[in-house]
Amino acid sequence: ELFTDRRFLESVVSYSQGDLPLTAVDETVRHTMLQIATPLARELDGVDPERLQTLDGKSLESDTPDELAGTLDLEDLPLLLFLRAQGGNLGAVGRLVHVVLDETEDFSLFELFVVGKLLGEARSCTLAGDEMQQTTTSFAGWPAVLTELGIRDAATLRLQVSYRCPRPVTELARKVLGPLAPAATVQAGREGTPVGFHHFPDEAQAHLFIGEALRDLVEREPHASIGVIASGPEQARAFHGVLADMSWARLVLEGGFTFEPGVDVTDVDNVKGLEFDYVVIPDATARAYPANDEARRRLHIAITRTSHQLWVVSAGVRSPLLAGV
Repeated sequence: ELFTDRRFLESVVSYSQGDLPLTAVDETVRHTMLQIATPLARELDGVDPERLQTLDGKSLESDTPDELAGTLDLEDLPLLLFLRAQGGNLGAVGRLVHVVLDETEDFSLFELFVVGKLLGEARSCTLAGDEMQQTTTSFAGWPAVLTELGIRDAATLRLQVSYRCPRPVTELARKVLGPLAPAATVQAGREGTPVGFHHFPDEAQAHLFIGEALRDLVEREPHASIGVIASGPEQARAFHGVLADMSWARLVLEGGFTFEPGVDVTDVDNVKGLEFDYVVIPDATARAYPANDEARRRLHIAITRTSHQLWVVSAGVRSPLLAGV
């Protein structure tokens, strides 16, 4: 009911003071109406099951908006846990003796508040994260996180050495962060191969170069893991089309990594916490990574996924975040 109440949603947008666009109201109502609709399978109960499948064997609602009928979003889980906690009935969840949160920088304050409700009296918690890698929320900072969880005395340990990335990669990552970079420089655990920068007049030439280079790399190092990390899912799909006839090229957009040798074509949102022997950034352009804080963090994530060598490829107008490197 709340998510279809336009007046309520408009007040939420107003309260956000610009953090939420007014278009969020229509998007939320439309999405929720699809979720609370009766699933087609129930509406067509009694119809011959074979008539409810498409020629490729999928259901009628597959890959359509009707697929949302009767579903919940992942983001609904903290709301449901909050309502249960407010009612004093935690059910099967119960009080938690200890909680470990990974990628803490992507938790909203509301989600943390709900976790705090589930914590036992000891308030025992382990938090891991990097504020420079936030992609889905506006990180409020570690003090605010601890306050929301109700934790007063916490020991803080900040990583001083980058064990994944060689020195040329850590240096580039710091330059890309610019004013967002932490005051203390993280030391590289080892030296390494220089970063490869490749710029082309247009995208077709860039894709042709990457395709040929990957074929050569896979032939030379058949056991290597290679990540082609695009700025977004559409860019990943477009590039995968260049390699679609290659058996070693996999498109991964829903986290379904097999961690086998070969090439995974994916995007920034899918690679947090992962690493590859080689990383190729195929679209280091001004459009994909403009001069703003969000783009700095996203490019930083892509850069720091490699444990051996990094190739940065651009076409047209190069990202201003790479100026001077």
